[in-house]
Amino acid sequence: MMLIKTFDIIYSAKDKILSTLYEAPPLEVLEKLQEIWVRYKPQMISDPGCIGSIDSGYNWVELRGYYLYILNAGYIDTCSNKYEYAEIDIRDLTDDPKDFLDIRSIRSEFEVLKETIDLSNKLILVDGSLIKKIYSINKFLREKPDIELSRQLRDIVDTLSNKDLSKIIFIAKNSGSQDLVRSIIGSFYNKPDIHLLEEYTSEIGFAKHSTFNIEFLGVEFKISMAYIRLEAKKPILRIEYLKESSDMDYLRKILDILYSMSHNGYPIILSLIDKLVRVSDEDIMKIFNLLDIADLRNKIKLR
Repeated sequence: MMLIKTFDIIYSAKDKILSTLYEAPPLEVLEKLQEIWVRYKPQMISDPGCIGSIDSGYNWVELRGYYLYILNAGYIDTCSNKYEYAEIDIRDLTDDPKDFLDIRSIRSEFEVLKETIDLSNKLILVDGSLIKKIYSINKFLREKPDIELSRQLRDIVDTLSNKDLSKIIFIAKNSGSQDLVRSIIGSFYNKPDIHLLEEYTSEIGFAKHSTFNIEFLGVEFKISMAYIRLEAKKPILRIEYLKESSDMDYLRKILDILYSMSHNGYPIILSLIDKLVRVSDEDIMKIFNLLDIADLRNKIKLR
């Protein structure tokens, strides 16, 4: 049930919401969007090779002064390989559960990547933005230095630095980034890249962007970014990869592979790993009951 006041302000907020979402950009912006969007008809590949996917999920339940959490991370691929990682622990509420678990989930994904990178001979798809993950960890370590976390991540970075990183593709379904738009028209028009490309292009294709130099644990990484669409009139995806952005053949090859194994514009293998690692409220209550600590049942607090 909502407050009566909420209904009162709906109509006053409606105009702003609709104009934000649907107000047509200036003609100059529309022209630039059409210029940068590369129409491309991907080639269907009957046997794209061994394609892997990585994702994580978590949930928690609050007790009196504590929270019990479950974190899952995993890898599956089209060659029937599988790798699982899980954590169950209890912590006090001196730290925010979501902030802590966001970092733990990123660390677990990197750990799974380290353990499975040799299983795929083609691509490994990782859910989410690599740039955002690195920024989140860098910010966390600046605010709360953690020697053990830094050591674990450094070990992962050292291991991965000797591998073929060009086969790792990070795929984000959403992003508020305005880097692409600002690079072509300046800062006078502020709208998220994904929103503009989704609203004002419709064909399969891509829009590439430049390479970012980002430091992580003292190591500088070159991360390229592009926006892609795998099916006409379907959502835009943001992809990031550890390779120079000027390699257009590489980008077309990525589209060929993803197009060949997608449904409704999204890679099926990523949808499958998402379902495997997701932790629902029902899941966490099952685990809680398996602990069989009757004394705690009256202290549980559902969010």
